[in-house]
Amino acid sequence: MRKKKLSLISSAFLVGLFCILGTTVLAQTSPADCKLGCTSNDVQIKSAYLSDINGNKLSSGFVCPQSGTATVYLTLELTTKTPRVGVVIYANIKNFTGGVIGSTIATPSQCFGIALNQPTNKVTFQNSFLWPCGVPIVMTDVFLGWGTGNTNFCTGTGFQCPATSSKCYSLPPGQYIAIETPSAQSASITQCETTVGGGTSIFNLTSVNGTVSNNANNVTINYWETNNNGTLSNCIPTSSLTAYVSGSKDVYAKVKNSSDSTAYSISTVTLTVVSRPSTLALTGSSICASNPGTGTISSTSSQTGVSYQLQDGSNNNVQSPKTGTGSGLSWTALAAGTSYHVVSTGASPTNCSAGSNSVDVTSVANPVDLNLTGSSICASAPNTGTVSSSSSEAGVSYQLQDGSNNNVQSAKPGTGSGLTWTGLSAGTGYHVVATGAGTTACQGGSNSVGVTSVTNPVDLSLTGSSICASAPNTGTVTSSTSQSGVSYQLKDGSNNSVQSPKTGTGSGLSWTGLAAGTGYHVVATGAGTTACSGGSNSVDVASVANPVDLSLTGSSICASAPNTGTVAYFPKRRKLPIEGRLQR
Repeated sequence: MRKKKLSLISSAFLVGLFCILGTTVLAQTSPADCKLGCTSNDVQIKSAYLSDINGNKLSSGFVCPQSGTATVYLTLELTTKTPRVGVVIYANIKNFTGGVIGSTIATPSQCFGIALNQPTNKVTFQNSFLWPCGVPIVMTDVFLGWGTGNTNFCTGTGFQCPATSSKCYSLPPGQYIAIETPSAQSASITQCETTVGGGTSIFNLTSVNGTVSNNANNVTINYWETNNNGTLSNCIPTSSLTAYVSGSKDVYAKVKNSSDSTAYSISTVTLTVVSRPSTLALTGSSICASNPGTGTISSTSSQTGVSYQLQDGSNNNVQSPKTGTGSGLSWTALAAGTSYHVVSTGASPTNCSAGSNSVDVTSVANPVDLNLTGSSICASAPNTGTVSSSSSEAGVSYQLQDGSNNNVQSAKPGTGSGLTWTGLSAGTGYHVVATGAGTTACQGGSNSVGVTSVTNPVDLSLTGSSICASAPNTGTVTSSTSQSGVSYQLKDGSNNSVQSPKTGTGSGLSWTGLAAGTGYHVVATGAGTTACSGGSNSVDVASVANPVDLSLTGSSICASAPNTGTVAYFPKRRKLPIEGRLQR
């Protein structure tokens, strides 16, 4: 009996020990407690993020407590290829600062007895953990297990091994799933500099209040200039927030919970000042009034990527904008006008603008055309022609040219009075090219005139005469020809004019009543302003002595002997009688 009792006691002890040991062996707290041969990836994690207990994702406006750590929950969004009920999830949450997997922060593990029958199925671990605000985190050692059929796999909320060793998925070692964490919402403001080359702009920091707070209510926002590892300094006065003058730099927005001043977040606000294009230095031009629409405006430089729009004095666009090349720009074919200027526009998105100085396209009056007068010269006096004007303009250069546009003599400067070119040969088409002063050198002209060569009157061929000494002042000088329009002045040997000039008739001329003399000649004078002169040969009016009077001696005859009378001359030297018959 004693042996049997002992056996019963021993049996009872062994059963109890087995129960104790069996319970210990079968306890399941992690994948290490499971016999695994995962061959499936039916259930997958689509995304992971921090949330509140209800699975609401923490927004970027989440305010971290003063302690620097926050109590948070992990929510996962799952997908499945086959609808099922229940999934067990195990993972380690680790620090991921600098992109390196670090220390473990938490190890969530839970069996979710929910139906996985939606495109996305959300689960939230019931246990919270402390998250160091702003620290990036990842999930490693991720394990998912599930059962078979449509019955709930989970027998509770704790970890349990999958229904079979293959109904699971295990993330390969070294891999991770990123967890989306709330971070202070950074902001940026980009503006053009206030003045060209100034490097600063006037910022309205309050314009990003909604961004840095994620439009949260019940918060207070202050801005600071310095952030030294979370320690803020140099608070920007409230009065300066809407007109904060600054160059490019970061400032920091401290977003505090209005109900709990110890709860806050810090956002970085990046201020960027974009330089305006450099002010363009323009040069205008002058154009001749005779060439409208030929003005130019130019610059010696430009900036690549900048658009330059020329505008007139009324701010109207002139031509299409030009793109900067790094070299000078030039606008051509411009009308005369004042206050041309350029509006320059930088690249997108700021499109910062700048300008230039104002310049003019000046219209310069062309020199007034000269009114020239030519001349006539006598053929006997070549190269004595003149071309003249009654006026000129000071500052204008006047170049005489012949009919073949060859320059004649040197250019003459205008004086405001008339100009005269002398010593000119006979020719046609003489004209003047006038050139104004300055860079425009506007040109003018003149009418065309000639220097005409006038033939001298043909020399007269004169014939003198002889007169008896007893008939003085009865001499004549004659020509067989004359030229119409020519005036003929008879002159004596001493070049004294004799009588009035005679006008040529085309026939011979005759001067009468002339005294005896030698060297009579004619000076011929042509018509018009030239009054070209001609001449003649010299002739004489010779005085011929009359015969000496005879001293005659008459006679007496008888009436009965008519016709017998005699007249006799007895020269004194010969004393010989000269007889002659007196005739009736």
